[in-house]
Amino acid sequence: MLRELSNDTISQVIQSHFPPQAALSPQPTSNSASRPSGLDDDALIEKAGKSKNGAVFQRLMDGNWTGYKSQSEADDALMCLLAWWSGNDHVQMRRIFLTSGLASTLHRKQNQEDYLKRTIRDAISKTHDTYQPRQQLQKAARPQPESKQASVDDMELPPIDAYPDADGQAAPQINQDQKPAQDAAAKELESHLSVDWRQYTGQAYITTVPEPFDYFLENVFLRGDIGGIIGAPGSGKGHLAIRMCAYIGAGLPVFGEWRPVKPEISVYISAEDRLQTIQYRFRDACFDLPQDLQSMAAKNFIGIPVHGRVEICRGERNASISTTKNYYALCKLIEEIKPGLVILDTLSRFFGLEENDNAGMTAACGLLEEAAFKYGCNILMIHHTNKASGDLIDKEALLDSALSQAAFRGASSLAGAFRLLINCVSLGNNLAGVYLGEEAKRENPGRYMTVRLGMNNHGPLGEKMFFRRGQYGFLTRVEPIDQEAAIKDDARKLTAEVQRRENTGETQLSESKGGREVFDGWGGDRCKKATEKAIQMGLLESVDKEKGKGKVLKSRKSSEHQDFGMYNYE
Repeated sequence: MLRELSNDTISQVIQSHFPPQAALSPQPTSNSASRPSGLDDDALIEKAGKSKNGAVFQRLMDGNWTGYKSQSEADDALMCLLAWWSGNDHVQMRRIFLTSGLASTLHRKQNQEDYLKRTIRDAISKTHDTYQPRQQLQKAARPQPESKQASVDDMELPPIDAYPDADGQAAPQINQDQKPAQDAAAKELESHLSVDWRQYTGQAYITTVPEPFDYFLENVFLRGDIGGIIGAPGSGKGHLAIRMCAYIGAGLPVFGEWRPVKPEISVYISAEDRLQTIQYRFRDACFDLPQDLQSMAAKNFIGIPVHGRVEICRGERNASISTTKNYYALCKLIEEIKPGLVILDTLSRFFGLEENDNAGMTAACGLLEEAAFKYGCNILMIHHTNKASGDLIDKEALLDSALSQAAFRGASSLAGAFRLLINCVSLGNNLAGVYLGEEAKRENPGRYMTVRLGMNNHGPLGEKMFFRRGQYGFLTRVEPIDQEAAIKDDARKLTAEVQRRENTGETQLSESKGGREVFDGWGGDRCKKATEKAIQMGLLESVDKEKGKGKVLKSRKSSEHQDFGMYNYE
């Protein structure tokens, strides 16, 4: 039954459900009820310290600005947190900030009060949504107009710490300018270049002992850096990446070469593989490990297949990039798991950018560097090589190119951003035979691959490592044959053929072509090495043709040299 309400009753309902809004800038007072947040100073500090951003908040309150490019940037970060928790109460923000450890250096500023006011004003201008107590949210019956905040995709590089607080509300966004991307880019540049230069003088460097490098992989990969695993499609990049994860999780040197400082968690996120593929590869990677190390590797591995649009940033050529919700999700994942290594497969799926855009790729890599440095992990991107490197390498000259920094596909800025580069190359049969012997030459093309560190933080290029790929891509390391012995063997084969032709009266072999005229699979480089070695060993000599131009090979028959006429070079 409907009942008519009196005016007094209606007034009571309105007052109980729609209380008057608190003033945005209350006068200084210790009464928490008059504050937009409903929190006095002590309650605000306690609640902020227990939130998801609590560790950051407490560190800044203690005066520790490690991880920020300057103390001014740390001041701005703390002020943004205070703005959110206080409801943009500039009086309370100022009062709490002055009790923090960061405030102890304000005397160094020429205009302390102007600097403080400007920092407070900037923080309030960035903070549109603020904290509201849970009880106020539950009482609200009338929908409030949405704040006019630009979407994530329109923002300049966002903060890493933008996660829900203890009450499940959106936490304040640290170091994020809430302007259109063009203005935000200038602000970002200004904040990163606003440093206290007195910390970086030559006198400071020479009077203090530098701390030792913090390595993730000993003498190869510094903690907090990013890198890449590159190769043509089907070259074994994904198998290699998962093998790395398994061995790092077990605390073992990867392929006996790259030793982790300690066992750590690895997260492999693939936008190209199914769950079963990751499972097969990880099981194969652990196959030859002892049971206890298998258990340790399994405990320290997380393999996540993702599908659809997974880009963490987007942008148009030569324009500012914008982050997506995927970037926040990735950062939250890293924060929760605390891995030592994160591998993203592949770069083209996670960067929504034109791959030849140097400016965009530089900014996108900066985004990953920020996350890696912030959370103390390392991030590897899997990426494809350029077309010149080819899918299957069968010539030694092309192999050197495919194992270099120049093998990158797309923007050259990637080579500058990556501090570690692992090159993967599938070998053709002829090249497999050169490095691994005749048996390797007779297997299916692409059965063997080679891997090399194309670049690390400050070390030389690594040695080539060779692997045989089995079912499901299972990798078994194989040792190359002794190259010097192989070249000598080729020199003897070539000498035997020269002697045979001399005995039968057949056409002499030319110096330039040599073994290529006789032996299948001998390329120019192999022929040249065999000829030079045979001459060096005193087995052959190069003489002018009797008719026409050019030189031919002739055996140096002498009692001190062996007759290779019966040498079996099959």
